[in-house]
Amino acid sequence: MSVDIYKMVGWFYDERGRLTYSMAGSRNGTDGTADCSGSVTQAIASAGGKAYNYLYSTVTIGAYLAANGFERIAVNQDWEPQFGDVVLMSWGKDMASSGGAGGHVGVMDSATNFISCDYWTGGQANTAVSEHDWNEYYNTEVANGLQYVEVWRYNASIQVKPTDVTPKVPQSGGVDQVLNIGEFFAPRKAYHVDVLTNGYNIDQVVSYDLANGGTSTEYDLYNNGLGVESVDKCDANGNITADQNLDVGDYFRLHSDRIEVVDVDPATNGVAFGTRYGNVWASAATLTEVK
Repeated sequence: MSVDIYKMVGWFYDERGRLTYSMAGSRNGTDGTADCSGSVTQAIASAGGKAYNYLYSTVTIGAYLAANGFERIAVNQDWEPQFGDVVLMSWGKDMASSGGAGGHVGVMDSATNFISCDYWTGGQANTAVSEHDWNEYYNTEVANGLQYVEVWRYNASIQVKPTDVTPKVPQSGGVDQVLNIGEFFAPRKAYHVDVLTNGYNIDQVVSYDLANGGTSTEYDLYNNGLGVESVDKCDANGNITADQNLDVGDYFRLHSDRIEVVDVDPATNGVAFGTRYGNVWASAATLTEVK
């Protein structure tokens, strides 16, 4: 089994002008929407790569690259770009801290140009696939807080054995408290309002318990922030209050007691779910699997 990097890059050419950016749809273009990691996963699979077990995030796609004969050749350093190089980026200190939504991935379609499925046009219809001069793109994103870049290159001499296993999410088929994509969870009845701020032109609330299981006061607003329109103010027992004006120290609850899992990151016990503003990443520590 081998990957044809020309077909991999060609996947993006074929989809240009057809896809709209979304992390809540199919993610791989089958419904006309896609995101960065879903599109790269699909491009590799469509170019002869191993079948994927699920559409990986920027946190988990590295293992899929390795399983398909790609080698990581550069980490936060200059490199000589080649056609077909896969470039992973994080606005955190590494890919693990990107939380999925705080990262990006695409491919070099020449020694100077980078192509990917992104939010560059603000989500305008049929504009998700865009191509940029790599140096200009990199400098723009560094100015926007980009901290980390790693590069993977296909090596045809690597023997990918049929027994090689791509990363899997456990498939249970039952309520076993191992949350998988497509399964459902019930959140706590109430979460403490630890942070209330406006970010990305959206009033957002953060609970440390929901963001990281209450292990620290660290959070990433892009990944862990909930639009206040996606929650209800409540008391500590989960009873919705008449006054819906949130302040730090109050409590809130999510709109539903049965929420679908749209992505997972087993390495960090992270679970993503959809909201009207896009996907939010949460720690599975406070979530209970339900039918």
